[in-house]
Amino acid sequence: MKICFIVLAHHQPSIFHKLINRLAGFNADIIVHIDKRSDLAKFEITDHPNVHFVEKRYKVHWGGWSLTSTICKCLKYGLEVSDADYFMYLAGTD
Repeated sequence: MKICFIVLAHHQPSIFHKLINRLAGFNADIIVHIDKRSDLAKFEITDHPNVHFVEKRYKVHWGGWSLTSTICKCLKYGLEVSDADYFMYLAGTD
């Protein structure tokens, strides 16, 4: 059984990095979307080959349609790059 985590983040990059480092220890793929309003450089990760950043970034409003839409777009990307059996959504501060 393989899991692919979908992580949406927009603030607290230090917590985001801890989350990614913990998840990367599993045999899992990680799809990452960083909110368009955030500084992408603060979230950069280069030492985990199973971490895939979504290139097209969106402004996400919590609880709004943009959140649902972005999760769906990340899931679509995940289905293209991962052979996971299950997909799990996490916020960048989980």
